[in-house]
Amino acid sequence: MKRHIMLLLLGVALVVSGCVRAPTPQFKDATAVPLKTTWKLDLPEGVNAADVDGVAILDGQQFRPVSVERAGSRLGLSPAFPYERGSQFTVRVFLKDGRREDLPMPAEGYPTLVDGLSVEVPAAPAMGFYYPYFLYLPKEMPRGEKTRLLVEPNSTAISDDLLHHIERSRAQLTPKRLSTTIAGELKLPVLVPVFPRVVHGPATHDLSRETLLVPTGPLRRVDLQLLAMIEDARKILAHHGIETEEKVFMHGYADIGHFVNRFAILHPQVVRAVAAGAVDGVVTLPAASYQGRRLRFPVGIADLTDITGIRFDEIEYQRVAQFIHMGERDTNDRVQDPDVFAREDGGLIRELIGAKMMPDRWARTQQLYKELGVAAQFVTYLGMAHQPGPTEDLVAFFRANDNDGPPAFITATQQQ
Repeated sequence: MKRHIMLLLLGVALVVSGCVRAPTPQFKDATAVPLKTTWKLDLPEGVNAADVDGVAILDGQQFRPVSVERAGSRLGLSPAFPYERGSQFTVRVFLKDGRREDLPMPAEGYPTLVDGLSVEVPAAPAMGFYYPYFLYLPKEMPRGEKTRLLVEPNSTAISDDLLHHIERSRAQLTPKRLSTTIAGELKLPVLVPVFPRVVHGPATHDLSRETLLVPTGPLRRVDLQLLAMIEDARKILAHHGIETEEKVFMHGYADIGHFVNRFAILHPQVVRAVAAGAVDGVVTLPAASYQGRRLRFPVGIADLTDITGIRFDEIEYQRVAQFIHMGERDTNDRVQDPDVFAREDGGLIRELIGAKMMPDRWARTQQLYKELGVAAQFVTYLGMAHQPGPTEDLVAFFRANDNDGPPAFITATQQQ
């Protein structure tokens, strides 16, 4: 007995000292939303709050605790339990005359937004996303003016620890980072999703082919989850007096450069402008074949409908402004990296478009986009290696395309 007690005390001491890490909260622990909010419930016609004898919340067949405030023909309900935002409950209202009314009630609950800070919006499977996302407002964010949401997918290295991905995604929105700088210049809210890149899993940060083929589980169709996050973020922003355009801005470089480029192919109806950099000298071609060779996704779009159920919308795609850039001295060629391209796809790119990334494959990609009539601006930055483009160029590009007109190009700095 003494030995068991000594081992227990030793274990506690090790955890406290940091020598042994306590288990980190994983996905299931992050979905409940203990929001301190009041649901406003309108009573049926002819029923006044004074007629109410009691109220209960039904979660399926289970009764949940709730405190009630009465005000005219409305009730204010404050749930006393953690719930998932977007969940559906039934509010059972007991009337003094013996009747009862069952009313459906979605658990809305909006997080508080503060200028200059980011807020974590918990996962809400009922609303279409199985992981949290971060929403950031720049300082002095104007209200009452329509703006546009800036989306930067997360790039958080490989780990099976969800907490790692959450904290690394949060770090993308710290002061003086690229997205927060752009947001500050243009007064745009920013969304960063938390899609984990697990050890034995697909390259979610590249929106790889394998990612789109995940059959089940919380990583299934992260592109659709991002669509749900965007819609949710727009509702949260509207709740705080910030109306947003239906189409978003997107940007990223390296792995998330591929993500935003591929996302625009999949969902051009929600993208106004996309900036993608350090993309291994090649981006997805909006074509099904080239020189008689079939181009499956993500090299091209030959089987896009087969693997996603999405039919390529060429008209909407031509309305997306694109700013695609590479550094003249970029040597980080990942075309043969199976995380980014399957072996057969990487081989096809090297054969048809170019084995040497800079300048051969990069030049050929530009020529192919020109032949296909895509509204894309390609920029090669002199002296630049594997890094994002100059902030002033990204700001200028998004500012030039913050409208509903045809895609606009800019005069880039330091370009070849």
